[in-house]
Amino acid sequence: MGDLRVGKVTDVNASERLVRVYFPDVDMVSGWLKVIKYPPFIGGENSQTETEALHEHKLIITPWLPKIGEFVLCLYNTGFNEEGFVIGGF
Repeated sequence: MGDLRVGKVTDVNASERLVRVYFPDVDMVSGWLKVIKYPPFIGGENSQTETEALHEHKLIITPWLPKIGEFVLCLYNTGFNEEGFVIGGF
């Protein structure tokens, strides 16, 4: 079982998919945390098909990466290994 923490992103290393997070409840900035990759999702119940589209746009899909100032949910391993991960933002 791990520990969940909420904090605010202070630094981003986009090429390595790492962020540092400030946790206000303990007034501490984390070390570099890995950001979990999410598979891209396009579509859903209300999406249009190609034949319904009225015009075209180029679509560039990149995995989500939080921005500086964004609040994130972090999961830390408990026990000897204290490695942490960012599992989502809000």
